[in-house]
Amino acid sequence: MRGYILSFFLFSLASCTPENKIEIIKEPPPPVPQPSNCIQDDGLPKPRNPYYHGDTSKGVNTALINYYYPFIAQTWFTLSKTSKLNFSSAVFYDNRNDYIVERLSVISLPCTKDTIFIKGINSQTFTLDLPRAYYGYWEDDVPVEIFELDTTKRNYILITEYDTIRRVVYAEYWMQFKVEQPKQLKSSPDVVRFCDGKIKVNY
Repeated sequence: MRGYILSFFLFSLASCTPENKIEIIKEPPPPVPQPSNCIQDDGLPKPRNPYYHGDTSKGVNTALINYYYPFIAQTWFTLSKTSKLNFSSAVFYDNRNDYIVERLSVISLPCTKDTIFIKGINSQTFTLDLPRAYYGYWEDDVPVEIFELDTTKRNYILITEYDTIRRVVYAEYWMQFKVEQPKQLKSSPDVVRFCDGKIKVNY
């Protein structure tokens, strides 16, 4: 599993171009939406405390994690050689954007307005280039805790707008991840649920 995660991470880095580098944010990011499609579950653990959201002026991902906790992240969008859509979101240690502490990526999405159901990361999803997602914790820009997609849930993303003239992409999503056992960090939650996820990226 960790081999697939590493390959997935390298792919997401390779798909980014120098044009995706952005200047430090000058305005605050939008607020996290209030719960709408979230189901309150007090049994879900508290995730890591939020760090710096990065530069959200060109792309932002907002969601609620485990119902109560805000997720705001700098987000990039790339288009693969096979015309698949890729999103990558990162939260940083501080406002210098030196070190990533959280990363959520969703890649190999077809260009469709139909609901896209996300699969777990395995040999089949890699071979067939199926939609897949990754979430992890980082220390000094190295992934230290891997979360697997909970395939018992209906994890999805919906591209609500893909405007090639204004060059903007909007998406909504819901996903749940489970920490890969054995845990590397005792403080890591067993379950991380993203609800009310909303992405807006200019490219």
